[in-house]
Amino acid sequence: AGTRLVAPIGRRCDLLLAGSGLIVAGPLIELGLALAGIDHPAALIAPMLLLGMGAGIVGPAAIAEVSFAAPGLAGTATSLAGASQMLASAAATALLGHAGPVDLLRLGIALTLSGGLAFAAAVVRAKGHCNLQGLASGLRNS
Repeated sequence: AGTRLVAPIGRRCDLLLAGSGLIVAGPLIELGLALAGIDHPAALIAPMLLLGMGAGIVGPAAIAEVSFAAPGLAGTATSLAGASQMLASAAATALLGHAGPVDLLRLGIALTLSGGLAFAAAVVRAKGHCNLQGLASGLRNS
């Protein structure tokens, strides 16, 4: 679903900013539900759908941006981006594994921190701001 939204969102908004906003929104909701003591499976699944949608937006946008970062180095750049992603995932998995049994609270904290870092990076690199009214009308028309 997130990848399907890349074109309509991209016409009105910075894709990395919009996608990373969803990536941090899902874990924030999950963290709030965990703090409220709600441990139903839906308290994990529904917020993670937002995170997944954001990843579907950010993934293609980030690879496209990396591919065009330096003329003639698209293959090298995308390979380094993929390797960096794998290394970061492995490191995060190892760190989370040392945190003890993973429950909704620990997962919410870890994902909120990493999503917040992604969102902060998107804010720093953003060249403009989202036209939210244009974004909403574009989504209704697509």
